[in-house]
Formats: sequence, structure tokens, C-alpha cells
Amino acid sequence: YGEENKDLADKADTDLLTELNNKMATERKIQEYMEDNPNSQCLMFLFDIDNFRKINDSTNEDFISNLLATTGKYISTLLRDSDTASSNQERYYCLLPNTDASGAVFFAGRVKESVERENYSFNGKKVKITLSAGIANYPDNSTDVSQLLKSATKAVMEAKKAGGNRAVIFKTEEE
Repeated sequence: YGEENKDLADKADTDLLTELNNKMATERKIQEYMEDNPNSQCLMFLFDIDNFRKINDSTNEDFISNLLATTGKYISTLLRDSDTASSNQERYYCLLPNTDASGAVFFAGRVKESVERENYSFNGKKVKITLSAGIANYPDNSTDVSQLLKSATKAVMEAKKAGGNRAVIFKTEEE
């Protein structure tokens, strides 16, 4: 009975397409991490597929499903056991404990490189996929899950305003 409940709980926490956690499960895991590690630094990443609406409108459901699943696969292969990742449509959230700014640049670069290296095509035409990344720091930017996610969202929006295909680290107005 206990094993069956665990399997059901794992399925409820998983996005079936990408096989990553769903956003709700990740928010819970972030909260648990913050409670268990109040003095430990970690980084919250938000990866967003650039021009997703245009890609979605010009392809089909099978292409989009493959794109989302493949992106999730690339992200999951780059994670350490201590990291947490989730997907929510074209957005991917990653929490990396004990990671500093140089680690952030390295991880963001590896994810972007993996996704951009894939040869996507639809109806014989190459489809270029790029990612923007927003990065927020716990506890410097926030000690609240919701606010940390908002900080990462602001950073990814800044990356997109600057043309996309880049990573931006969130800075508070005092920085």
C-alpha cells in the first residue's frame, strides 16, 4: 500500500511530457530546501524558449511535444543529484544548490548549447531554437519561493527584451 501511494505521488508530481517535476512539485521542493538550508546559497533558473508562440503557430502538436520533451531531456542530463528541475509548458525551472555566479554562467551555457545544437526541422525546414534564461539567487534576492520565482521571471523578461538567446542574473535595485 505504501509503495503504491509513493508511485501515485511521484506521478502526480511529474510532467508526463518532459518527465521532469511539474511546477507545483518544484515549488514544494524549493520551499523544503529553503526551510532545511536557511544559510545556504542556491540559484533559481528560469529557461524560456524564445519565440515559442511563433514556433507553435508555424508547426504542429507533434513537433511541439518533441521540442518540449527534448528540451526537458537535455536539462535533466545536466543536473546533479542535488538539483531540482520542472517544466511548465515552454518554461523550465531549475534549482541548483551550492552554486555561485560562475556556476550559473556555466550551467546556463550548457543548457543553451545542448538545445541549440539539436537539428529541429518541420516540413523539411530547419527550425532554430534558442533559450533565454533568468537567474535569481537565494537568499540574496529573496527568501520566499514566490518572490524568488518572480525575480527569475523578471530576469528572463529582461533577457528577452535584450533580444533573447541570453542569460540575465536578477539584480535588486540596490545592486
